[in-house]
Amino acid sequence: MSRYTINNNGFKISNNGNSISLNAGNCSFIIENQGKKVLSFTSEEGLYVSGNIRGGSININDKFIVDENGNVTASDGKFSGTVTDSTVNIKDNLEGKNNRDRDK
Repeated sequence: MSRYTINNNGFKISNNGNSISLNAGNCSFIIENQGKKVLSFTSEEGLYVSGNIRGGSININDKFIVDENGNVTASDGKFSGTVTDSTVNIKDNLEGKNNRDRDK
């Protein structure tokens, strides 16, 4: 049986341990599955996603982009540890110098 609650904390609907809460006062929402938060947004915590993101794309200020096919474009970054790939293409910003000359 579904239960609906409206009070100063907003609107909540729950059924068999699952719930959806909306609060216009602080612009937040929370979705829970069997009491475990699976998706939420609050101004303090930002967006929280539990589990897999299975589709779509993301673009963060045109600096980090993942398209719907999983292709990544990053304009800047730092990596640590081991990076493994079958091929690596490196573009050098030093005009007129090949890779052998770049450290001179």
